[in-house]
Order: sequence, then structure tokens, then C-alpha cells
Amino acid sequence: MQRNSIGRRSGAALTAMLAAAALTRCSPTVTDDGSGGGGGGGGKVAARVNITGQPSQITVGQTFSPAVRVVVADSDNFAITTSTAPVTISAFGSTTAPVAGTTTRNAVEGTAVMTGITIDTAGLYRLVATSPGLIPDTSDQFAVLPVNANTVTVEIGSDTAVNQVLFRSRRNHTVNPAIDTIAVGSTIKWIWLGNLSHGVLINAPPVIYSNGPSAAPDTAFLTINAAGTYNYLCSVHGNLMTGRIVVR
Repeated sequence: MQRNSIGRRSGAALTAMLAAAALTRCSPTVTDDGSGGGGGGGGKVAARVNITGQPSQITVGQTFSPAVRVVVADSDNFAITTSTAPVTISAFGSTTAPVAGTTTRNAVEGTAVMTGITIDTAGLYRLVATSPGLIPDTSDQFAVLPVNANTVTVEIGSDTAVNQVLFRSRRNHTVNPAIDTIAVGSTIKWIWLGNLSHGVLINAPPVIYSNGPSAAPDTAFLTINAAGTYNYLCSVHGNLMTGRIVVR
């Protein structure tokens, strides 16, 4: 799934934000080699850090739960279970927002558990884990929502209806177009159902957001920080599937 945010930004900034949203995470899984880690059997040497506890959607000032976990690993992504290397967490995204809390912790048995950290500005972010002399790692994308913002859900397709070519609002049951009115800073959640492939394309106009094509059980989130009317359609089925988000 992907999370995005639309706000009051220049066209260049918005383009850069959407480009970042298209990035895919490719960090390999960290595995314990069972040999006692980098300082022990096998002569493994620390080469990189890997974020293994991915961040999920939070609100401004909320601590990450579960805590983000960063593993010190060798070049083959085996955990160095004897490492006590210092690990630092920072963030980058749609706005500039430093991570608050204790952002540097020493690994314990090769893992740094980053408890109590927060981000105090709403937006779309990735975390970056670094350690001196080691290859850094970047997390999956996640959204930081404004306090008291709400979320509305729109179904893409259907797992019960014969006709699966539809957008349906779970709030008011409007269909093609699914019409939702939300407050600035709120989030639309799209959830794929059924067995067809669909995509979300906001052509407000112009095109400012694209997600998919994808299929069930995928989900996508979009936080909108600017008032306006945002029309969208399915990138697979075109005008047969439509929706509208009115932001006030």
C-alpha cells in the first residue's frame, strides 16, 4: 500500500512528492545466521543497517507503535548479534519535520529499538536509519495525520456485487461517483475488493495522484491538506468508475 498527501505546494514540489511516492522499498530481509554474529563465529563484519519494524500511519505527536526496530547486519544481511553500534533515526518527506525524542540508540544484541520517537508535522514521510561506517536504510512510506483529522473509506470493486466496476463510499453509500466531503487534513482510504484489477487516478484536473493498478486486498491512503474538489476515476475502467472528494 501507499500513502500520500496533497497540500498547498508548488507544481514542482508536488511533482517531487509524487515521484517519492512511487519509490519502492528493496531492502532485503535480515536473517540471524546462527553463528553468534559479527564478532563471533564465521568472522562476520557489520556492513549495513536494516529497518525491520516498519512504521505505520500515526498522528502528529504520536509515538510509533510498535517501535521501529533497526538491525545491524553484514553484507549478506545476516544479523550481527554482538553489535552495539549506535543507530540514528531521521525522516524526510513532503514537509521538513525533525524526528523528536531519543533519535540515537545503541544496538543491543545487534538490534536498536527506537522507542518514544515522534514527528510533529503532518505529511508523508520515510524514516532513514544510519550508523557510522555502515550502509543506511530507508523505510516504507507512512502518513502522519493532523490531530483530530478523520478518515473516510471508499471501496474499489466489490466482493459481493455482480458488477465490480465501481467506487462506493462506505460513509454514505454513493456509487459512481462515490462522493465524500471531508475536512482539510483528513484522509481518504481506498480498499480493493473482488477479483478485478483497478487503479485510482485523481484528474482534478490536472492529474495529481495515481495509484495502481492493483487488486484485493490492497489499500491506499491519501491525506489532503488543501481545500478544493478532487475528481478521480479508475485508471483501468476509465469513466465507468468515478469518485469525487470535496475538501472544506
